[in-house]
Amino acid sequence: MRRFSCWMVMAGLLWGIPALGEVARAAEDQTAPPTRSQQSTGATPVRPKAPPAPQVLIEAVILRLDSYQAPAVTSPASLLKQVLGAKASLKVLTDAANAQADAETHHVQLVLSFIPDSVVASFDRDIEKVAMMTTIARPRMLILDKQRGEIHLTGTQLRLRPFVTTGNAIRLELGVESQAAGTPRSLSSDVIMPDGSTIVLGGIRGVAPSAEEARSDQATPPKDLMITVKARVWRPEGSLRAQ
Repeated sequence: MRRFSCWMVMAGLLWGIPALGEVARAAEDQTAPPTRSQQSTGATPVRPKAPPAPQVLIEAVILRLDSYQAPAVTSPASLLKQVLGAKASLKVLTDAANAQADAETHHVQLVLSFIPDSVVASFDRDIEKVAMMTTIARPRMLILDKQRGEIHLTGTQLRLRPFVTTGNAIRLELGVESQAAGTPRSLSSDVIMPDGSTIVLGGIRGVAPSAEEARSDQATPPKDLMITVKARVWRPEGSLRAQ
């Protein structure tokens, strides 16, 4: 009887060894690092990509005012008042280094105004009613948000730096460097523009000959330049916003 019970105990021990081995292997599987296949199929969180930086499409038209045809129009400021009427929102920019001289000579270096959407399409034709003008160029450029773009004219440089706001308005920093009139001028300002709106800069003094004059080498005295600037937000994933 004792031998039989001993055999039963030994048999039970031998029978339990595989079970203990399975428990040990299961514990090892839980503590072992995941294999490459397990890593590839696991639910690993994916970080979303940051959206690309917006850009601003600048569409400019550079006009040279050759002469004024209306008695009440003698400067870019009076021209804009005549063309835009009550819709004119003129902002006069002055050169800090030459402010006193400009005040004594009543010389206005630069004026800025919005062009209402209802007037943009006819703006050039309205100017031609009171002034003789020449279209010099129609530059277009894409500028990254918070980066700087430049438009170069003879003796004049226009700098633009847009900042796109969360509401898709555009804060546009403007800078003008001009040396065409003999005295170096440096003007700067900024303006908040709704997406797709247009502003006009008038009173920039510069020599900007037309293509025919450039080929014939005709000397052109400094003239008043007028530049319209339209700014639109452009996002790589959605192109231009609908206007």
